[in-house]
Amino acid sequence: MFVFPDRALYLVPQMLVNLGHVEEDAHGIIDEYVTIVEGAPVKDTVHRALGSRLKEVKRIAVTKNTFSTTLINFKEMLPEVQLVSLEDYMNNLRMIKTDYELSKMREAAEVNDRVFSKIVPFLKVGMSEIDIKTEIEHQILLEGCEGTSFHTGVMIYGGRGKPHRGGAADNIVEAGTTIAFDFGVMKDGFCSDFGRTVYAGEPTREMVSIHEAVMKAQKLAIEAMVPGQITCEDLNMVARGYIEERGYGEGFRHRLGHSIGRDVHEHPYLMPGYKEVLQKNMTFTIEPSVIVDNKMLIRVEDVVTVGDSGGSPLSNYSKDIIVI
Repeated sequence: MFVFPDRALYLVPQMLVNLGHVEEDAHGIIDEYVTIVEGAPVKDTVHRALGSRLKEVKRIAVTKNTFSTTLINFKEMLPEVQLVSLEDYMNNLRMIKTDYELSKMREAAEVNDRVFSKIVPFLKVGMSEIDIKTEIEHQILLEGCEGTSFHTGVMIYGGRGKPHRGGAADNIVEAGTTIAFDFGVMKDGFCSDFGRTVYAGEPTREMVSIHEAVMKAQKLAIEAMVPGQITCEDLNMVARGYIEERGYGEGFRHRLGHSIGRDVHEHPYLMPGYKEVLQKNMTFTIEPSVIVDNKMLIRVEDVVTVGDSGGSPLSNYSKDIIVI
């Protein structure tokens, strides 16, 4: 898509013309569609789309998702043009959500709740990570979503197999294992991100203790999400500090969370070095976890909006211990 101050042009592959969803996806912001003829040189398509406006172009702003081949083609066609990054602008534009954006993100989070409510009774001893992952993604599609917002994570710890972030066919649910979930949906262009832990059989005292620590750490972080009162890196320390106090600090091996919206990972992040102060209607994942070697992974994750006096989770699914 080429966006000028007064006009937006959208280049559409020939195979997608007249399929209907192209116009639907544009939300009325496109002034003109230009067909990309299969096999035609990129240079010819761009010249046909922009015509005399090529002479006006002095700088081209690109996003992080722009293909490297596209950048190379631009430089070959327009060697005098300066390529600049849109990242800082896009980060600031997306940081604080509108009411419309929050409503869409809430709808996406509600899908997570419904999908997980179907997954829990589906779980059985003997199922593999791949079995469970496949069912999650099937249920997401049945909800009418565009798909997942990232690679679905189902990680089984404590059994004979080795957990794999992308899912393993030979790592199965056994008595005494923990099943950690990390999945999200893309609905109407907005992302969700969700996590819970399920126990195959009654959890041990250690599991219960860690579960309580992880849930309390998330609760404390959510309560601390008061606009104008805390930075991203300090919020990270609220949860991390509590988990360390409980003696599980070595098992909390990642940042507390990240902003989320149209992209599943947006700026800023909840980790050291991010000094942005939280503002109302920012949205973050709050996702503390504790991993103990290959024995267990216990995690929770919700998308949380910064409210007037603290955070407000968009998901409503229970955080109590779930046993199958």
